[in-house]
Amino acid sequence: MRAGSAGAFSAASAYEVKSSTTLDLAGFSNSLGALKGQGSVINSNGAATLTVGGLNTDTEFGGSLRDSGGMLSLTKTGSGLLKLSAGYGVVNYSGKTTVEAGTLEFIGKGALYNGVTSKWTADNIIVNSGATLALGNSRNGGFSVSEIQSIASLGTATGGFLSGSSLGIDVIEYGQSHSLTFDTALVNPNGGNNTIGLTKLG
Repeated sequence: MRAGSAGAFSAASAYEVKSSTTLDLAGFSNSLGALKGQGSVINSNGAATLTVGGLNTDTEFGGSLRDSGGMLSLTKTGSGLLKLSAGYGVVNYSGKTTVEAGTLEFIGKGALYNGVTSKWTADNIIVNSGATLALGNSRNGGFSVSEIQSIASLGTATGGFLSGSSLGIDVIEYGQSHSLTFDTALVNPNGGNNTIGLTKLG
């Protein structure tokens, strides 16, 4: 399925991109009401933003989100939860990740810029007031305590965790919870100027 214009897809509809199928923005920014499945979402031309969440539902997408000749960015809207797991693909788009509302959870670090930590910056990751960026702490491929602390420290006047946003931590693995210990305190980023919340998922 290939977009032929901005608005070719509907923010009022849910989309399932099944395994071995592809949704291509083709250089046109588009909004989806919800996204799930194990297929591929790509951008094959220019720069385009995929906006997901207008239906305010909770979904999980385990496929690929990637550049493919063009730069892809991701924006989460709506009050629901979108989980990205990369269990059946790679998540290595190079554009910005913006959480405007609701919760965007990266179940494992491979789902956040394919685990490339140099891309975990306040320029690339923006969490607005009232929104939550959540990180999974599973024992297999999850974010370590030090990685969670590093991401939580992201914050400037215009990027990272903005004031009023929240960091979510998910410690559920295969239906079982486990403990997570921080040896040092999580502090407000941007020299303490950005006041953020902390939320436990699961």
